[in-house]
Amino acid sequence: MAKIHVLEERLNNKKEALLEKELVFEEVSNLAEKLRTQALDGRKTTLEVAEKINEYKARTTDLSRKMLATVSELSMFQSKALKLQQEKEEKDLVLEGALQNLDQGMPPTEDSEIEYQRIQRNQMRRRTEGEERRQRKALEA
Repeated sequence: MAKIHVLEERLNNKKEALLEKELVFEEVSNLAEKLRTQALDGRKTTLEVAEKINEYKARTTDLSRKMLATVSELSMFQSKALKLQQEKEEKDLVLEGALQNLDQGMPPTEDSEIEYQRIQRNQMRRRTEGEERRQRKALEA
């Protein structure tokens, strides 16, 4: 349960980071558009504008890659959280069934019954072997 909480917290952190990056992306896009407009108006030289546009495009591309990586990571955490939740639910069902079996005087699980029988067989075998050894010692003495 703690893992799920930690994963959910990390998921929320990643979502916040993603939203921040989206806002930065919008700002960068707006700035790039303004620069294009200024270039058309002739306020700056073509070379300066091209350099700035290239810089913003590079930053935008980098941010896009980072956002995709974050989204992928977020997806992995969500998948892991779902898997852990399913495992928990399955184990809860097994526990519930075991408790019901115990209430009815039955073994908790089939595996526990098999293990119990194995232990009893081993104990019986040891007792028998111990008795046989004692009898042999008694006969030898």
